[in-house]
Amino acid sequence: MVKIGFITRNPSVKQLPKQTKEILIRSLIDYAKELGYQYVGGWVSDEYTKKAFRDIGFTETSNNVSEFLAKIN
Repeated sequence: MVKIGFITRNPSVKQLPKQTKEILIRSLIDYAKELGYQYVGGWVSDEYTKKAFRDIGFTETSNNVSEFLAKIN
């Protein structure tokens, strides 16, 4: 199992492409696969990152700071 922590951004960049967080999360998943991990987890507090995890297909597990899990193939 590998954990994805809080994802931050450069505060001087006002507009990021919409898929930036999804691309980052998918890249971390691909790297975890290369390392032989079967599960990925993350904890998220902001709504934009929560949406990125949901859009990728993670399962949300709580309400305050959302934790997401997915089995990777």
